[in-house]
Amino acid sequence: MAELNLVRTDTGDYLLQGTGDRSQNADFSLFDLDGEGGDPFALGCAEWEIISEIAAREYDPADHDSFWTAQQAIVANARRLGMSLPDYVD
Repeated sequence: MAELNLVRTDTGDYLLQGTGDRSQNADFSLFDLDGEGGDPFALGCAEWEIISEIAAREYDPADHDSFWTAQQAIVANARRLGMSLPDYVD
């Protein structure tokens, strides 16, 4: 199993950090909030931190549906806490 976390960059943008789809040169991957991406070097030029108020979700890297379920749970929790997320994330 792997973990998916919500992270905030130093520019105020939100990304998803996953430990299951590791890149060749890092122990994690970074995704846009809609799940696109994965390459930490394409999205990770800024400094970022895990949002501790949003619980990490487990997912199976071999099962894309479990990634989507984890992503949806994180987005729903962020919205419940009143976090302003881009409209395209829904």
